[in-house]
Amino acid sequence: MTQATTNLVPTTVLITGMTCGHCVKAVQRALGEVPGIRVERVEVGSVTLWGVTGEEGIAKAIAAIRDAGYGARVDDARAEPRTGSCGCDGTCGSAIK
Repeated sequence: MTQATTNLVPTTVLITGMTCGHCVKAVQRALGEVPGIRVERVEVGSVTLWGVTGEEGIAKAIAAIRDAGYGARVDDARAEPRTGSCGCDGTCGSAIK
């Protein structure tokens, strides 16, 4: 394993609309076309990705999943916490990014 590979952090994306193995393969195929992303695991309802950097990389992965016909969003429970400048949980719109 190279140094670059060991420093990567996984990103979990939650997917809606998946119901079967065909859906899993469709998501794998869609993400396989996105340069720089390595699909670690696709299950009904989620995918774990490596090599996704920055918001642009995440947006490309989510767009690929949506283009395949599914809903997608980053798993907030595993995402980096964002706190609003007012001290709230970031829902007021003042989230620090």
